[in-house]
Amino acid sequence: MINKFDAWEEPWIPIETMDGKKQMAGIFETLRDAHRIRAVRAATPTETFGIQRLLITFLTDVYRPEWPDDLDALYHSGQIEANKLDEYHKMCMEEGCSFDLFDTKKPFLQYAFPNQDKLEKKPVANLFDHLPTGNNVPHFLHNAEDYYLFSPARCLQALCAIPLYEKHKRGKKVTTGINGAPPIYFLYNGDSLFETLVLSMTAKSQYRENDYGLPIWRDKNLFSEQSIVTPSYLHALFSAPLKLQLISSEKEPIGFVVMEEGVNYKEAIWKDPNVAYTMKQQERIALKAKNGRAIWRDMPLIIEPNALNILYEWDYRDLDKKYTDLIAYVKYCELKGTVFMAVTQFTEELKIPVILLSDNLKRACYAKAVEVSDNISKECGNALKRTQRQLSGNGSKDEVNPFGKVLPQAFSELFLSEVRQIIEDELVTMLANADTDKAEWEKDINDFLYDKFQSAVYRSLKTVLDTVSDENVETLILKNKLRNNAIKKMHYILKRGGYADDSNRDVKKRTR
Repeated sequence: MINKFDAWEEPWIPIETMDGKKQMAGIFETLRDAHRIRAVRAATPTETFGIQRLLITFLTDVYRPEWPDDLDALYHSGQIEANKLDEYHKMCMEEGCSFDLFDTKKPFLQYAFPNQDKLEKKPVANLFDHLPTGNNVPHFLHNAEDYYLFSPARCLQALCAIPLYEKHKRGKKVTTGINGAPPIYFLYNGDSLFETLVLSMTAKSQYRENDYGLPIWRDKNLFSEQSIVTPSYLHALFSAPLKLQLISSEKEPIGFVVMEEGVNYKEAIWKDPNVAYTMKQQERIALKAKNGRAIWRDMPLIIEPNALNILYEWDYRDLDKKYTDLIAYVKYCELKGTVFMAVTQFTEELKIPVILLSDNLKRACYAKAVEVSDNISKECGNALKRTQRQLSGNGSKDEVNPFGKVLPQAFSELFLSEVRQIIEDELVTMLANADTDKAEWEKDINDFLYDKFQSAVYRSLKTVLDTVSDENVETLILKNKLRNNAIKKMHYILKRGGYADDSNRDVKKRTR
């Protein structure tokens, strides 16, 4: 029977070293050697982010940074001090903490049920958000949910995702993590794990309304309150939406778990440092994933002042970097049966020029370019759905364009791929060199983008319309009308975005 697994020492975190080797390490080794580790490489994006968030919570509790200067000092030290970690571990042990998954009194990241034998045991597949459970299993694969058996290390990786991504409908109750329906999470994409963790931390000065408190593994009164309105800072970084306990067995693989609702965060007041927010009718709304939508298209929101806390402190930190390289961890869910299933999980890298975080004029110029390109993609795509009779003004809603499902998506992918490169490379260079004290600085950029966006639309339209066979006159007429309608939409959006006046637009049209 498994009776011990010490997460502090035992290898369970999947890491990639600087020379590309894949291996496992415990919490102590991972933090101590973070400057020699390239990244955490877990099985899914949710687990990868969850493990790194756990490590950030450990670092925050070890160093307890009050101000950005404290984080700068840690960053410039170049590594995490082993003696600091040893002192922290000793303090935890003296407090009665445990990092053992199977501790009888306080199992790590779990709850010790006093009457475990009397509770319903659920298949361990319930811990893994990418595995279907309950009556959803037949829709996805042909294994029963109790088919799965996992090692303690693999279960621990899954436990790390629960505080950030938990959202399940169990009977009439819906249990969620502290951020509710999973938002998009952002971390700094460092050259080493040390950079990733330290540059993704925030100082306590941003969270004056939250006490520092204790992390859940040190909190002896963790489940004394059924709900929390103002969580402590460390509790909120790694919360406890579920009470759960792994069931050890005679063999090493774990097949079952006991679980029930933990802390209720429905009324919690908390702004996550790794989440971007926007204000809507005086309510703070977290940025969430939309199926099929790339994250860079939401860059105008992400770079807004105070939207994403880990970016907010860059103005106050001595880092000497030209770019803020972020990685977004995305999970898009839909309700399938009784379970919120992950439809897709992915990561996306974002490159944000630091100058945009401190220069309001350049940030607005950049944001407008992204918004206009997004509108062109959407409106030109809609234009390609129209039918011939609709384009003539007398079509019915029931009429179908035989190419209406294929052309918009193909156009959007081609256009946005080209435009993203223009924005991230050429526009950023122009903004870096722009002198905002000169009256014409923005007009030069607008003229440049007008030409670039227009050329990208023409090329993308030609490519996608050329895929439609010229099999008859009716198809040729439809293709021409679709093209003209899309171009008309493009000119309207460019003008509305301030990239062209009427005379400029007419000249451009005549030269095509």
